[in-house]
Order: sequence, then structure tokens, then C-alpha cells
Amino acid sequence: METLRPTCVAVEISRFSVNFRKRHEQRWLKRFQELLERLPEKRRCHFRIELLKRQLRMPFEWECATRFCSSCNIPCHPIDSGDLSRQELPWWDKELLRLDNLILATEEPDEDLDTYFQSHYQRAKMALLKKNPSSNLVGGLVFDPHWCKRDEIISRRLMDLSKRHDRTVYIGGWMHLVDDGRSFSLGRLGRKLNSKMFLITGDECHKL
Repeated sequence: METLRPTCVAVEISRFSVNFRKRHEQRWLKRFQELLERLPEKRRCHFRIELLKRQLRMPFEWECATRFCSSCNIPCHPIDSGDLSRQELPWWDKELLRLDNLILATEEPDEDLDTYFQSHYQRAKMALLKKNPSSNLVGGLVFDPHWCKRDEIISRRLMDLSKRHDRTVYIGGWMHLVDDGRSFSLGRLGRKLNSKMFLITGDECHKL
């Protein structure tokens, strides 16, 4: 980010999600801790428990972006559509934060967290660096009409910001850069506009 020197940053998160999470995050984490204490001790260190805890917190990309923008005195915009968040976040109290859900999540074999993330990094590199956006790597959701509509909304908002700022940087998930040659995607838009695009996998940065 310091190298790119943006005058504006946009993030793949909706304003609804940011505001909703701010209101409920501490209560979610308190409820999560209460459930954790009722979970058998050997299950409390399961990698799915750590992933769930991260899911309840404000997404790292938003936290990172807002800290950077605050230090540089530049705007930071949440530009996702919010449709998915409106459907899912209000249900977390009843569906996600339940003891039986934690038990179910920890019934599968445990896995090293770094190994888990490395497997996802490899999927991203296979799909984007080797130009192989097959459905077994990215899942059918990426080519779904609802996903494409979401990309169109994000792209319109991103283009609007780009017209008002000299250097706009967008931070989002790698699957939005997948181009299957038919469906609309941010990756296709970025290539059309000759934008600089990067894939970050842990401590590696790949220019696309």
C-alpha cells in the first residue's frame, strides 16, 4: 500500500456489514467464549474454532485498510452490495453461535491452520497465475448470476471512485479476479482497463 501510494482505498465489504458488525461484534465474541467453555476441552483448539473466531471479528482487510487510510488521511470506502450480509449476519445469533454448531464443526479431523491457508493460497495461484479458472478450483458460485451481479455493483462503485480520485486501490477476495471468458468479473474489467492487479498469498505478492 505504501508503494502504491493510493489517494483512496475501496474494500470488498458493505457499509451494512461494517455497521452491523460494530454493533454486534463484542456480544458475538462474548457469546462465543461462553459456548467455548461448554465445549469439550480437546475440541477448543480445533482449527475450525479459530476460523469461526476470525469470522466473528471485523474482517482483517477492513481493519488493515482503515488503519492505513487513517495514517495517510485518505478516504476508505466499503463498496460491496450488502445483499449477502443482510441475509446472513442477522442469523448468526440463532444459527452460527450454537453449541451444537461448534460440536459439528469440530467433528471433522483437525488441521494445522497454516496448512489450511496454504491450500487456499495454492488454489488462488492455480486459478489466477496459471489461467486455469476451473470450477473445481473456484467453485460454481463464481460463475453464478448473483455473483456476477455483485461484481457489477462493485465495479460501478469502483469506477465512480476512480473518477474522483487519482489513485484508487481496491482490496478484495481473489475469486473476484477469476475470468472464465464468458461471465462478467472484476478481473476482466481490470484487464480491459489495463489496471495493475496483484495477488497476495501470505508473504508473497504476485503481479497478475
